[in-house]
Amino acid sequence: KAIGREEYAFVDVIQDDHAPEHIDQHYTVVPTERMTESLWRFTRGNVGPDFKAVAIFMTGRIAAYYADAFRKAGTLAVFEIHARRSQKQRTEESEKFRAASSGILFTSDVSSRGLDYP
Repeated sequence: KAIGREEYAFVDVIQDDHAPEHIDQHYTVVPTERMTESLWRFTRGNVGPDFKAVAIFMTGRIAAYYADAFRKAGTLAVFEIHARRSQKQRTEESEKFRAASSGILFTSDVSSRGLDYP
């Protein structure tokens, strides 16, 4: 059941077989106090020439914080999309992430609304 009031209903419009079979997809929900450690460990253990990940956060401020931190670490290409950026910046960053062979996209729910990334 979805979080919310009793009168709210959860409607799933995405079929289970929606994603292509050749794309390995995973997700995890992490408690706030373990977010930094979990992201760092995940990226350190998976970075490779064809590594791509999307990290979706509740707010643009949190997405920007993590993008900045990982950008400073310099271990992989970092992309950043959230409502705190202009539409032009979001479009450009989205195109760069699509074209990249590897990297991590830090985003807010602005990117979780039906956008497809290879």
